[in-house]
Amino acid sequence: MPGLGGFDPATLDAAGQTERFGYNCDYLAYMPLPKGSDNSERACFASTTSMSRRT
Repeated sequence: MPGLGGFDPATLDAAGQTERFGYNCDYLAYMPLPKGSDNSERACFASTTSMSRRT
């Protein structure tokens, strides 16, 4: 993303993660727990991200 610089997992902090999350997200899932529950207080949130390297 513009303005963030290169990705270096060794130096990534919480602020950097906040700025980067969501970019290139292909899929987001919210699954209430326990399975089949209508309770919104406990859940599993999953995301997938596709990354491509520019050479």
